[in-house]
Amino acid sequence: MTLNTRNKFLLSLIVISVSFLLLFFIVALVNFIKGNFSSIPEFHRILPISSNNFLLKNNPSVSIISILVLFLYIPISCYFLYVSFEKTKSPEIIYLMGFFTACILQSSKILIPLLNLWVNSSPWLILVARIEIIGRILAPVCLLFTALFSEQEQIQEADRNFGLTLGIAAFFAYILPINSKKLFSNFTLSCGFDTIIYGFIFLCAIITIITFIIVSKQREVSFWESPSPYYILMFLGYIILTISDCFLLLFIGIIFLALGTYQILYRLHMYYLWK
Repeated sequence: MTLNTRNKFLLSLIVISVSFLLLFFIVALVNFIKGNFSSIPEFHRILPISSNNFLLKNNPSVSIISILVLFLYIPISCYFLYVSFEKTKSPEIIYLMGFFTACILQSSKILIPLLNLWVNSSPWLILVARIEIIGRILAPVCLLFTALFSEQEQIQEADRNFGLTLGIAAFFAYILPINSKKLFSNFTLSCGFDTIIYGFIFLCAIITIITFIIVSKQREVSFWESPSPYYILMFLGYIILTISDCFLLLFIGIIFLALGTYQILYRLHMYYLWK
């Protein structure tokens, strides 16, 4: 992938995410004016939390806000990535770009409450669910590749790894059985292998942490002084926001995601600035 192609891809991510934001507010405004808003029920909670506390109570509005936060996060992060690394060839940038792509794919579930797809089991509901699963698989793998293939000479492999992972994620999302009758509070549909998918995400996170520690020792750099812990913090914030259905998770997710992403971009920028 040439620098020009990569930069155009980043700009396209900005356009897509901003378009989703505009679409949401336009449709929401039209529905409000016409009085077509449907009351969203409290679906099955994805986490076993049962509380009436303000910070822990299941709130469909918080689930929607969490998705909108991700849509706002993507163009801001992509813009700073574009400005700071416009002329820099780096495998980390490609994998971060893949992570942002996963954020968009997973955030497409905003269409479920926006278009009231939850009312009936339409083909569109299933399609959105499969797109969301692609993002759910792609994000942890891109994070893992950031740890495994971050050397400058591995830049040529980054394009292939990203494309291959995207294709494999799409394949599994296509063949997985979807239960259109069971919608969770974070607007994701249950699939036949939810436990396996979340186990895979957890396994990727553990391998990523171990790999970052090993790489830091090989480079004789303190783990805490490298961008490594902030990749983990960013990913935790992302995971929390994707399952958020209460104010406590929303606040924690925003803090982790913002702090982790800022530190990653800052430290990568300083690293390549002095390299």
